[in-house]
Amino acid sequence: MFPDRLAACAAGELIRSATEAEGAAVPKAKSIPETVRRRAVAAVAAAWESGCPVAGWRPADQAAIADVCLRRYGSLGRRRVGASDRAGQVRDLARGLVEASGQDRGLVGPLIRDYEWLAERVLSAITDQAPEAEPAAAPDPGT
Repeated sequence: MFPDRLAACAAGELIRSATEAEGAAVPKAKSIPETVRRRAVAAVAAAWESGCPVAGWRPADQAAIADVCLRRYGSLGRRRVGASDRAGQVRDLARGLVEASGQDRGLVGPLIRDYEWLAERVLSAITDQAPEAEPAAAPDPGT
């Protein structure tokens, strides 16, 4: 589902290689508490079990997706997404997932709803809050 680019991005390889090519030093990222990371990975795994087609079925993909969300969450302020703007945070995390998957944002189409649904679940796990507007069922895999 997610190409090697996502795994490399999750490991920081793309970011590291791009900045090394430019001669810039890569600042050390803030460490994420392991409990938060485990909750995020569990949220991605639960999304897959609920029928989310973009969550990835392999545990390595699920961990990479969680890492993308965690990194994106940690840099929301740089993209001027407010701490109280939950909808904006969800959109931003979904955008990051689309970009990390290698798909063209303009061609994602209805799958963006699945990315947003997944982003909401992971964001809830990261912030340790219940997801907003809990749906009665998992997203329709056909959308």
